[in-house]
Amino acid sequence: MFRRACPFLLAAAALLLGCRDRSAGKTGAPAADGARVDAAPARSAPVPRVARELVRCELPADLVTTCGGLEIAVDRGGLVYLADGQSVRRLRADVAAGCSLRLEPPGELALARAPRPASGFAAMEVNWHLVVGDGVPHGLDFTNGLWRLDGATPQPVCGALAGVRRLAFLDATHAVTDRADQRLLDLRTCKLAAQRLTPSPLDIVAADGVLFGIADGQVHRYASVTAPGMPIEEPPTDGRVPSAIAPCGRGVCVLDANTPAIERYARRGELVEVATYARDDRPMEGFAAAPDGAYWLVRRGPLPMPAGDTTFTYTNNLTCPIEVYRLGP
Repeated sequence: MFRRACPFLLAAAALLLGCRDRSAGKTGAPAADGARVDAAPARSAPVPRVARELVRCELPADLVTTCGGLEIAVDRGGLVYLADGQSVRRLRADVAAGCSLRLEPPGELALARAPRPASGFAAMEVNWHLVVGDGVPHGLDFTNGLWRLDGATPQPVCGALAGVRRLAFLDATHAVTDRADQRLLDLRTCKLAAQRLTPSPLDIVAADGVLFGIADGQVHRYASVTAPGMPIEEPPTDGRVPSAIAPCGRGVCVLDANTPAIERYARRGELVEVATYARDDRPMEGFAAAPDGAYWLVRRGPLPMPAGDTTFTYTNNLTCPIEVYRLGP
């Protein structure tokens, strides 16, 4: 990281602030489109904590979900997409009085339920992951590739994108993947290029061309695909653990695993708001930010286990109840 020395000797506080201001536009490397990204400013005021009401949503009676990966996403029109590993369903929400979800035709989207055998990667089962780029939902599977989901039927974007489990859209032509040594994806050719991110994040999203990811138990901000990630806050000391991250307007939102809270960060990395809510001792597993400012959250319901059975393995072959909630704006 490049820093230019301040030309004049000032008081200690002014010197620190002056260096920070001068280096803000010099930090990191250009993003994919050549734009530079300012460094996150120092926090100057208390961050507002807003208590929101958590409302459980009524689900279709015929909705059967498996015990695979559980995710939720919202498109630019407010439609809700629910993934349970093997399948992705599109639902329409009615929040005029409470919250209810009904299947939107065609309901379950026509995505593969079996691994693509010629992918070059071994996979026992599919696990569809939801990715949203510019308000458009996509499905991504380890062997079946990337598909656009907002039409009547899924459309292939990069059908031969084997070995990628997660990605984030940088812009209309590039995405960043979870391949440790091939991070950069050209969406026009579906070719991966050698590129690493340091530190290597477990999950990653893009907000207005800036990357954010969870690495080493903290949320990091990557000014570009070539710049090292920097933590956007000090390591939490109050038991907070970031468990999921999602695009949130021009910034990102972070779901906490231990406490009922969602933190919203602006594009430059400053903490803008903490939304709190009341829940029981079972944490949420996935969430998404909607265009209207609401949050959608999902988790598995209590598992009906045989008496005396204390072990359970999540698998796409079993059925699990789920719970969907809405946290109003």
